[in-house]
Order: sequence, then C-alpha cells, then structure tokens
Amino acid sequence: MGAGISIDDIYSLVSPKAKLLDSSGMLLHALSMPKYLSESIVRYKEDVSKLTLPDPSTFDGVVISGMGGSFISGLFLQDLASDRSSKAIILNRDVRLPRFIDEKKLLVAVSYSGNTEETLRIYLEGLRRNIPVVAVTSGGELAAVSEKLGKPVIRLPPGIPPRAAFPHLTAAIAALTSSVLGLDLLGELRRAIDELAKREDSVLSDGLALSRLLFSDVQNNLTPLIYGYSPYLSPAYRFKTQINENSKIHAFFGELPEVNHNEIMGWNGVLKSFTVVFVRGREEPKYMEARIEFLENLFDKNNIRFYNLHGNCEKRACELLSLIMKADVVSIALALLLGVDPTPVDTITQLKKFLDSKIGFSLHREIN
Repeated sequence: MGAGISIDDIYSLVSPKAKLLDSSGMLLHALSMPKYLSESIVRYKEDVSKLTLPDPSTFDGVVISGMGGSFISGLFLQDLASDRSSKAIILNRDVRLPRFIDEKKLLVAVSYSGNTEETLRIYLEGLRRNIPVVAVTSGGELAAVSEKLGKPVIRLPPGIPPRAAFPHLTAAIAALTSSVLGLDLLGELRRAIDELAKREDSVLSDGLALSRLLFSDVQNNLTPLIYGYSPYLSPAYRFKTQINENSKIHAFFGELPEVNHNEIMGWNGVLKSFTVVFVRGREEPKYMEARIEFLENLFDKNNIRFYNLHGNCEKRACELLSLIMKADVVSIALALLLGVDPTPVDTITQLKKFLDSKIGFSLHREIN
C-alpha cells in the first residue's frame, strides 16, 4: 500500500460496509502480496537448501500438480519460465499422472490444506512409480505421510485461505524448481517486488476502478468473461477463479488465439449477456494485438461492454504480479460492492464433506 494510505482508507473507497463484510481480511491479504512474497523468498530458499534432493541435472523437467488455489502458482511459473528453459514445465490437475511422467521428472505435489484428494492420489501414484516427489503443504495428510516416509516436504504457514497463499506457494515452488529449470526464479521475483513497490498505487486504483465498472455490469445481469494469452494466462485465469470464489458469481475464461477459432461465433447468437475483460501485457505481439482489435470492433458493433486490464511494469515477473494483484483487488472489491464476504467458500466445503462420506480416500490407509 502507498505511503499514508491505510487499509481502513481503502475500505472506505470501496463501500461504507466493506470493512464489516471482509471479516477475515481478504483485501489485506491481496495488498500484502509483495510483503508476503519477499518474506517467503528468504524462507523457502533456506528450506529448500536443507532438503535432500537428487542432482538437478538428472531431471529433464518438472511436474507441478495441484488444484484450485494450489494450482495457480504453477501456471504463474509456467508463464514466467516456459519459453526460457530447455526443461519441461508440466502442469497437472487430474487424479492421475500421464504415463510419460517418469523418474526424470521432479514431481511437486501441491495442496495448501494437505487434504486435497486429487493431489493425495497424485502423490501416492508418484511414490508407487518411483518418481521423485516433493510435497508443498501447510499440513494435513500430505505433510504427515511425507514426514512419516522421510520424503521431502516444504511447509507453508497455516490458517490462510488457499487462494490467499499465492505468494507463499509461488516462492516455495520457485525455490524447488529453479535449479532444475536453470533459472534464477527467486532473483527475478525479488527484482519484481522492487519494481512493483513503485507501482502499488496504480495497482490499487486500477483494481478499484475496474471493480466499479464490473459491479455496474453485474447489476445489469452481465457475466464476466476473461480473455488472456501467453505469457499472461495465469493472471487471466486467476481473475476468473477469484471472481468465482471471492465475488461468488459466475465468470468464464477464454484463451487467445484459440477463442478466435470457435467461441467467436457465439457473438452471432441471441445471448449476449457478457462483459469482457482482456488481460494484456507489454510483450503482446502484433498478431495478438490484431486479433484483439478485431474482437473489440466486433463488440462495439454488438454493444458488448469490454475493458482492458494492463500490466504496468517493465519486466515480465513484475507484470504478472501486478496483474494478479489487480485481479485480486477487483474480485474482492466486487464482492464487497455486492454485499458479500469474500472469504467463505461454503459450497466447496460441502462438496469436500460429501466426497469424504462417499469415497473417504485416505493416504494413510493407502500406504499401510
């Protein structure tokens, strides 16, 4: 947060009841991301140095497996590094590992709670297939079983909503994978934080401004549709999921240029109840700019409301972080404008209880 402005000041900019609604301080989590990330870089660099891991040169890639808020950091690192490393960065959001994943890949099993069924199943499969695996978690079965088996585990701070643990997860995964990928990811993140500190006021003002526009659209029964492209997929996808979890409304995500080959035809139909946000960065190539220009012209002709959310940094890591911060601020402020507490995710909790009663998967039981 900028000098001289307090969290109470920011709440007052959103709505009179904003502070009361945000009972668990989700907005403060979002605005503290640079601070949390800076602290986590120091912590996890040291923690990873204490782990006993195979020689990084023996790996030809990394697999990052996680769900929901535990997945987004993997997508962020893929955006940051995939076009600069000769090693594969594979993301997995399934209950099974592809057959080609072998002992030449470092498997990073990410579950903030440590009890995510999909990730526990992946961890178990990795063990059974003798794939080197590291757990990243705050506790739960994943931590308990890893420690029982003497397997490497990175511990996250407990008591945070998984989606708010993004800076901790990002630093931990970056610390684990940097040597395999041959990149100084932690150094890039440190420099990004320094650059972002000069732009925090614009991050906040841009986020609050867009939240008000989307609030007006949602009040008019328009559903947010978020469009993004590589290497800015993580903030675009994060934006969609944060609106879902924080604002408690539907939002959808589309990836350019793919949407120009199918989804674009949907605008010819009778249903046009969407408002569109393009997530954009400085590395936008001319061929992408032209495709977005066409869509903007199409939307103008069809009276479709659209907005552009830009990163405002020189380097990619800072751009990604600034876009994610803006998306988080938008989704939380939108929740507060809608009169919603952004933290609870009751339906997700109900689903987990239902699955536990129906399936009752236990990693402890499976390894015994």
